[in-house]
Amino acid sequence: MNIKPLKKDQISFRYVQCCFELELKSNLTFISSKSATGKTFLFHALEAWSLSHPEENMLCLCHNDRMKINIAEKIKTCQNMMIVIDNADVILTDEIRAYMALDVRNQYIIIGRIVEGLLLTNKNRCGLEYDPEKKRFYLEY
Repeated sequence: MNIKPLKKDQISFRYVQCCFELELKSNLTFISSKSATGKTFLFHALEAWSLSHPEENMLCLCHNDRMKINIAEKIKTCQNMMIVIDNADVILTDEIRAYMALDVRNQYIIIGRIVEGLLLTNKNRCGLEYDPEKKRFYLEY
């Protein structure tokens, strides 16, 4: 599925002496890369950034949330939100993956490894890269 970004096509901010420059090419961006490359750090950075920018309507979900809330219900009731999900392999069911793949009301950043059910193209899939000279994280499609 490849739909133009609904909310943002670029997110840039600083967190813990690092710069994040994220180019979002569609309404569903799937980030996958090797272990210990900064994916969960990115999630925590986006979570912190969203708390200081409530106007961005960002919802951040991770494996800890599945014990507190019904993830599927929460996602299905969102509208005009940027939804960020870390450890997606653990918390997303096939049903919610299918829903998200066709959802035109929200934009998603999904961090995980299992891509089945999301109808991804090359414009949706990327890796998280780090430039140590610039202390910059970015997405490589």
